[in-house]
Amino acid sequence: MKCPSLFALIVLILGAILGGIHGAAAIPATVHPATSANATNQQFEQDLTAAGKLLSPGLDFDYASLAGDLWPAQAKTLRDIMGLDTSDEAKTARLETAHAKVPANRPVVTGAPLAAIKTTAVYAAAIYCGTADVLSAWRCGRYCNDPASRDTTVVRVLESGDTRAFVAVRGGAREIIVVFRGSVTADNWLKDFDFVLVAYPYARPPAAGLAARDVRVHRGFVQVYEAVRHDLLATIAVTAQRYPHATIIFTGHSLGAAVTTLAAADAATAVVSPSRVHLLNFASPRVGNADFSAMVGTMGMVAVDRFTEGNDLVPHVPLMAFGYWHVAGEKYAYMGQIYACVGSEDQECSDGRVPFLSYDVHSSFLGQRGYFGDVC
Repeated sequence: MKCPSLFALIVLILGAILGGIHGAAAIPATVHPATSANATNQQFEQDLTAAGKLLSPGLDFDYASLAGDLWPAQAKTLRDIMGLDTSDEAKTARLETAHAKVPANRPVVTGAPLAAIKTTAVYAAAIYCGTADVLSAWRCGRYCNDPASRDTTVVRVLESGDTRAFVAVRGGAREIIVVFRGSVTADNWLKDFDFVLVAYPYARPPAAGLAARDVRVHRGFVQVYEAVRHDLLATIAVTAQRYPHATIIFTGHSLGAAVTTLAAADAATAVVSPSRVHLLNFASPRVGNADFSAMVGTMGMVAVDRFTEGNDLVPHVPLMAFGYWHVAGEKYAYMGQIYACVGSEDQECSDGRVPFLSYDVHSSFLGQRGYFGDVC
């Protein structure tokens, strides 16, 4: 990400808000099986705060807000590490590797699915680079010159305020790529961490029982998407009609990943068949509640892939304790391999790394620091 200092400013505000709410309300036991002691024990919250300062130095995010999303085993590990009579450097080393392991009984992603992740990451990174004119001409530097993306024609770049997206055709019309940019301004971050859930505002697919569900999504992400929604859907509809056999890949990084999740669900109901839609995003925050996750998972898309990098902090906000739930399809990167996880919140994958999380890896891809947003 280009502006971690802006992130720090906003998460300081978020931390204060979460801290206030966290102290005032009980953690719903049905959301995540954290012990009630985690939420009320002052020493435990102090340990969380201190751990956060070691894991993400300079980031003003109070890790105590994560207390409601911990499992008992994670809480015990935290207490054990922070109780050691040793240096901060030694504690940091232990925190960074706590609960880091090869996921048990989770297959390694190989072949075509692995190639799709690597290729799509190029587009999720490219949107950070240059102006709309630069992207339109596909002259954005290393990502536009990547062998995986050279055969790309940009159909349209859409911009409104701080929202940016583009629609492109890749590989002789085999794929249509829809990309949203992640956060690069203070206004983006404000929307990113406005964690209020609102009713899903778009048409729902005609699935059995879906109409009765209370589908809710992140208010700030809806606001970002609305800035370009009309023009984006029109562009997708025309391009999909022009290339009727092309798969439509929706992607983005960070805030861009969250907004792309909304766009994919919306487009797959409004303008194209879900059987043509592949949602493949990177480092996404949680977008909605469990009913939204279920809706996305039952729409009949080609695939839903949600890439997470090691102990990245951002995929763990907004909190499950406040009613958020990831879409399924996590692809978890650990030690150079990518693992196909199970369900929406898999303890064998990134969910098992809470609270031993770091913002420093948020722009990384398969160990390459700064891949998203820092180097073009």
